[in-house]
Amino acid sequence: PQHWTSVLVVGVVAITSNVVTLGARQFALALVTLAVGRGFAGAAHGVDSWLLPLGTMLVVSVPVGTYATWLKSRDALLASRLQDMTRTVAAIVWEADVESGRLLQVMGPTEDVPGHGRDEFGDLYPDGLMHADDLELVGRELPADGSRVERSVRVRHVDGHWVWLREVIGLVEAADGRAYVRGVAFDISDLQEARQALAHKAERDDLTGLLGRDGLLQELQRRLAESTDPVGVMLMDLDGFKNINDTMGHPAGDRLLQVQAQRLVAVARADDVVGRLGGDEFLVITSTADLRSLVSLGRRINEALEAPIAIDTVEMVCAASIGVAASPDHGTTPDDLIRNADHAMYQAKRSGLGLEVFRQETDRRSVTRLARLAELSRGMD
Repeated sequence: PQHWTSVLVVGVVAITSNVVTLGARQFALALVTLAVGRGFAGAAHGVDSWLLPLGTMLVVSVPVGTYATWLKSRDALLASRLQDMTRTVAAIVWEADVESGRLLQVMGPTEDVPGHGRDEFGDLYPDGLMHADDLELVGRELPADGSRVERSVRVRHVDGHWVWLREVIGLVEAADGRAYVRGVAFDISDLQEARQALAHKAERDDLTGLLGRDGLLQELQRRLAESTDPVGVMLMDLDGFKNINDTMGHPAGDRLLQVQAQRLVAVARADDVVGRLGGDEFLVITSTADLRSLVSLGRRINEALEAPIAIDTVEMVCAASIGVAASPDHGTTPDDLIRNADHAMYQAKRSGLGLEVFRQETDRRSVTRLARLAELSRGMD
């Protein structure tokens, strides 16, 4: 009895400390466990005093509770630091269940990248956010155990536009025996836009705004692959352009090319494609039923290009020589058609007719002439 005051003080302090460190629920659970243990102890060993087990529980649980709280605070600190790191590098880190495909954990700046909160992102991704074409690709690219898969996917932003993400994902098997897919995604929208701008620049001619060589080759390849109808090409070179360019200067030459490009577009039909191969060479790609239609279009082009042009108060005429080739008779690949149209264009220059259709005998004469020139060159050596 003389120690009741000390016991009461120690008990109040211990209980308060435990409630703070363990929390009310955990402390209540500890008391229930103590009561059950005391009951077993009393039955087995005749312990009938509450003081010893109560004191033991109070004293022992304080450091235990303190250690548990420290572990929780350490885990919270680590999670907070990881969250800060993902936000700093603008990376979204996630973990998904393989069987359900549902995201279980999400970290990173989802509010900044796709505009959705983490919980909302976890509920919607990937089915509700990813582009349908990319979603189909994702289904075919699940990684094998221990391997990684890298892919670029489009995710719809909360305001409706598409955001490009670069994902690196891996398949792991956790200690609980379940398989998880873990991934990290970076926003590469700026990089993707830069790539598209470069690709567009490569396809387009800066001076005239027409398709450039790469764009023309792609369009010609597409038409040959997708259409069963003949595909015609007209390759043209502006006669006397070099003299005009050298005499009046490059600005005048550039202006001449722009005017002739506009005329070509005006004469071409709706489904024709007009482009500039380079220098003063232009190419028209058209789906046509026969060579007569091609020749008729070529004549109209020649008439349009022969009209006088006034540049720097100087009026000039710059006609064109046009070579015509059509699939499948004159080739079935872009290279064959353009090469044969080029042969016909030089024949048009030599004949002075302004337009020539490719002929096999013309090509054979050109090959024979080149072979003879080669033989003469070797003889001179």
